[in-house]
Order: sequence, then structure tokens, then C-alpha cells
Amino acid sequence: MLIERSKSGLREKGFTLAELLVALTVSSIVLGAVGTLAFAMGTANKSLDDASEAQTYSRFSTLVLRDTLRYGRQAFRTPDGYIAIWKADDKDNPNGRINGSELIFFRVVVEVDAPDLQLHEFAFKDTSVVPDPNFTIAQIENGTAYNELAQLVLTTNDKDIVEDRTTLKLSRGDLKSSYCSEVTFTIPPPPAPPANNKYLNLTYKLTENGVTTKYQVNTRLMCSADNLIDYTAGQIVGDDD
Repeated sequence: MLIERSKSGLREKGFTLAELLVALTVSSIVLGAVGTLAFAMGTANKSLDDASEAQTYSRFSTLVLRDTLRYGRQAFRTPDGYIAIWKADDKDNPNGRINGSELIFFRVVVEVDAPDLQLHEFAFKDTSVVPDPNFTIAQIENGTAYNELAQLVLTTNDKDIVEDRTTLKLSRGDLKSSYCSEVTFTIPPPPAPPANNKYLNLTYKLTENGVTTKYQVNTRLMCSADNLIDYTAGQIVGDDD
């Protein structure tokens, strides 16, 4: 508080209570606005980061799906509209059969009440304990192959012997906010067998944080093994195309 001398004597010079209240009110408004702006900017930055991360993961997943389809030797229809990809006859075990470890299964799995498109492979790490089984085309297409492989994992219950490897999940994190829907595989009908599995089409919708995007993967089996497979016998008849 300042004190100054005037002709009428000493007079106090300072802020009145009303002025202080006005100043405090203005300061509170300014500080509140700054805080709100900072919070909004932080939320916007986080949303942008989440969106960028989701887009990056989606692009990566699409490339993995495309390459898995493209470089497979053959594609087989499985129950419920899914497919299985035969990678190739294992170089370390070229037995002229389609073994469980040579298959990749595309499946829609429901986790936490939300569907997710996943890629499953089965690794046989100790074949002296559990041999790597082989399957006919009919067993792959009617679901027997996948069911038997999944049962082997459950009964063995040892990842050092047999393991179900989920090599890709399209959904990320909390599946309630990230999930797949309307997954469709299409193998166009052939002019004549056995060249009936060369072209593949995959469409699906991926929902991330309430935003749904439709994806489509069109590809051709670059390493098609039609000439290696006897569709009548349901097995491989050659080692290399």
C-alpha cells in the first residue's frame, strides 16, 4: 500500500476490495481458458497419435495378409467361409504330403466379445514326442485338419513340443474398441479344375475407436502349386513347380 501526502493530509492509495475481486475473477478465467486449451491440445495430439498408429498397423497387417496369400502354394476353402494356405513342402521334411506345420489358417476368432481376424500356424518342435501329422485336401477343407491340430495343442499342453502360433491379429489392444467384421474370402470359380484356387479376394471391416474402415486385398497366388497336387488323391505329387 502506498502512502502519499496531499494538501488535505495523508491519503492511502491502493486497491479496493471490488478491484481485487475483479482481478481475481479475470485471472481465474484466463487460467481456466489456458488449462482448457492445454487439455484440448493434449487430447487432440493423443487422438492423432492413436489414429496414426492404427493406420500404420492396418497397413502393416494388410501387407502381411497380401504376402501370405500371394506367396502360398495353394489355398483351400475351410468351413465357415475361411481359408487355409499351404506354404510349401518342408525342405527339411520333403515327404510329398501336406503337413500341419506347412499350413496357415485364416480364422475369425471371438475374444472379449469381439471378432478378430487371425493367422494361425502350428509348430512341431519335438517330432519324436508328437509327430507332425499330414492331411489330405478333404481333411483341410472339412475342418478336420485344424481341429486335430488344435486338439494336439490342448492335449500336449507344452509349447516346447507343439505350439499354436498366432502370427497376426488385426485387432489391437482392447478388442472392444478394436475389432473386425464382415470378413469374406472369395476364390472365383474356375473354368476347369484343378486351377481353381489361383485368385483370392479378401474383404473385411476394421473398427478402431469407433471409426470403421473397409479393406480389400486382391491377389494372385504367385507360387501356385496346381501341378504339384493330385486333387483326386488329395496329396502332393511333386516337389517343385
